[in-house]
Amino acid sequence: MEQYKLLNFVRIFAMIGCTIGGIIFIISLFETGYNDNHLLTFAAIAIVFNSMLVFGVGLFFTITEELITKTRRVKS
Repeated sequence: MEQYKLLNFVRIFAMIGCTIGGIIFIISLFETGYNDNHLLTFAAIAIVFNSMLVFGVGLFFTITEELITKTRRVKS
């Protein structure tokens, strides 16, 4: 049950990060019409990428932990 709590936390964290990054990206598309600085666009892409990376790592650890507990039960 502990694995699902971790997976749920990571899922919510990634969802919030992707939403914030997406909103910043949409805002930056309108902002680039006024200036030539694309720093906000790169920051938004970095936030979305890091949120997806955190989700992938959390999913990997959750699956790995579940497989380890299943193989321990089979061996016992």
